[in-house]
Amino acid sequence: MAADHLDTREKSKELETLYATVLVFGALTALIFTFFIRPMFRHIPATTASNADTTNTTTPRAPTNNSFGTIVSQKLMACRPSHVSSQGDPSSLLNTESWMISWQHCRVSQVTSDEVTRKERARLLSRLLHDHPPLKGSTVILGVPSNDIECLLLKRAVYLLATYYNLVLLVATEHEDRTTLLLRLRGENIVTADVLPDHRVVRTGSPSGRVAFCRQVQRVDWVSDFEKEVQDQLVRFGYRVVLYGTEPAVEGVSKLGQVLRS
Repeated sequence: MAADHLDTREKSKELETLYATVLVFGALTALIFTFFIRPMFRHIPATTASNADTTNTTTPRAPTNNSFGTIVSQKLMACRPSHVSSQGDPSSLLNTESWMISWQHCRVSQVTSDEVTRKERARLLSRLLHDHPPLKGSTVILGVPSNDIECLLLKRAVYLLATYYNLVLLVATEHEDRTTLLLRLRGENIVTADVLPDHRVVRTGSPSGRVAFCRQVQRVDWVSDFEKEVQDQLVRFGYRVVLYGTEPAVEGVSKLGQVLRS
């Protein structure tokens, strides 16, 4: 009987020890979850939302009721920029690949070109591209040095391109402010705001700045620049880039003007 009683007491102590161990382990688990694991999970929804916003901004999609494209379209219709001519559905104004106003909805698309202008444009494109020019209304980015923008031949070349393509002009300058650049570009009344709106003239400070700008535009059909560094970097990312201005300099004639003149 004494031996049985001793065994019972030992088993009871073992159960008490096991119970105490379980309680301590449970308490430690609760503390770890409360002070370490739960705070980590609180940040997950915010991070996910941030990632979703980044994806929506960088990946073009057709506008939906709550999409970025619809919001931009509604803003455009509310302020009605002066270079926009179309009165159609807001969602139809944007090119959902570049998030720019489609060329056919801009006033410049209504400019009619006579036979001389068409031949001059064809000659410019053939000298720049040699073959397979982009379709009318495609998005084109042109880089020019600020020292050249007062050249009449350059302005004529910009006019020829802007009246046929959705053109963005990148002006390379280190110190000149954008207001002065626009005044110089608008001189002689060739490249007017109806032909190339102010917001399509962008001041850039370096070749890497022009490369970064091109990569921000979702869809670019053709880039033309005067520095090989821009061509080398963009070609790596699959852009079609044409380098101009490789001919010997001619006094009083811009690099792009030489292409039109030759």
